[in-house]
Amino acid sequence: MSVQTFDTRALNMLTARLIEEETRTGNALVSGSATTLEEYRELVGKMRGLKLVRDLCESVETDLRKGK
Repeated sequence: MSVQTFDTRALNMLTARLIEEETRTGNALVSGSATTLEEYRELVGKMRGLKLVRDLCESVETDLRKGK
């Protein structure tokens, strides 16, 4: 069993919040809340940004576990 350090716990909490925000944004996209193409593009860009940050958090956590 691996012990969570402050760093990995913080990254896990951040990742969970990013997923929550991705879910909210995805729901907004699916519900059709974007009434203009610009709003739609903004939501899609936000989704992409959130995914990128989540991937980076996971990469950092992996590096921490490997002792880098």
